[in-house]
Amino acid sequence: MMLHMVHSTQHFDECRALLEASDTLLVMDPGVIEGEPERFADLPCPVCVLSEHSTPAADAPVEAGGARQISIADWVQLTCHHPHNMVWA
Repeated sequence: MMLHMVHSTQHFDECRALLEASDTLLVMDPGVIEGEPERFADLPCPVCVLSEHSTPAADAPVEAGGARQISIADWVQLTCHHPHNMVWA
């Protein structure tokens, strides 16, 4: 159970190879998904994208390229929920 935080597609292939169903992929920049949405299709785990707005995701559940937009507060919850975090910069 790992939270993978992706900042770009530079190391995405390596990240994708390690994803498991119990993981969560958090895309830190919505532009990463918007630029290549097909790369984020059919992943084995949930995909979230950090919203550019500070509103909680519950107030504005928006999908971006198949990913659920989340707030900074939601991001903190994800880090608490996942015992391990990996940053892909």
